[in-house]
Amino acid sequence: MNEFTKIERSFWETDEAREMTPEEKYFWFYLRTNANVNTLGCYPFRMRRAMDETGYNKETLEKLLSRMVESGYIAYCAETGEVLLLGWGAENWTKKTAVKRAIAADLKKVQSPEFTDQLYNMLDKTGLLPLQSAAAMEDEAEANEGVEHSGTLGNNEEHSGTFGTEKEKEKEKEKEKEKILSGNSAEFAAFWDAYPNRKNKQTAIKAWNKLKVTPEKYRAIMAGLERAKISVEWTKGGGEFIPHPATWLNAGGWENEYRSLNPSPHTPPAWPLGAAVTAGKARHPDDALERRRRLAEGDSV
Repeated sequence: MNEFTKIERSFWETDEAREMTPEEKYFWFYLRTNANVNTLGCYPFRMRRAMDETGYNKETLEKLLSRMVESGYIAYCAETGEVLLLGWGAENWTKKTAVKRAIAADLKKVQSPEFTDQLYNMLDKTGLLPLQSAAAMEDEAEANEGVEHSGTLGNNEEHSGTFGTEKEKEKEKEKEKEKILSGNSAEFAAFWDAYPNRKNKQTAIKAWNKLKVTPEKYRAIMAGLERAKISVEWTKGGGEFIPHPATWLNAGGWENEYRSLNPSPHTPPAWPLGAAVTAGKARHPDDALERRRRLAEGDSV
């Protein structure tokens, strides 16, 4: 069966692609498309095989691996010879049961304890844990297909530990309130589409995930973005001063005070009570003509 790797066409328009040498671009694609790549995005890197497939010698491959690590595209464990593709999950992980099953199977094969911890953390942030519960739920659904339910499942103590019980559903509702909206979410996609200077998407995803965006924080980010988009700071020079998304997120830019292009008109201070009204027009007490009128009438100035 043929397997495919998803690669965004916008890659060629990113700053990262422009900064890569031809060798680095070639190697970057190799890391994402070789036969060892799996659903998890963490796999053994076979040096001998890579030499045969890329045509590079060992020294060149080691240098290219170092550059990919330094640039933040991958993590590499020399002890286990494993590669972890950073940013892979944002493009390839979904909550489909088949994907979760594949991830769970791949996760068992990871040899690096550091990678294992890092992957569990990444999966937790994207809402993909627990993996086994989803698989068990599908098995249970298949086993119970065509069976009539008496409606007593929620009260049956035998099912108290089964994923999908009423108790678990209540917990899921509570978790939803504190849900972390990852860089793989529709909310990040909406932020990315709304941002006027879309550069370095993978870096922006890392910055977004680092913030652990909740629904409340997401609303604040989007409100701040709308203020920034119509501000003097972001519109001057044709938008050349708009920061990259990752820079803006890391700096908490949504909390900045921006100068609006349409400031509220200045309201003059209210006159004191007793200000004279002449011919239907109010006059300020310090008006020269007003002072003369008051003197003529015998009023004190």
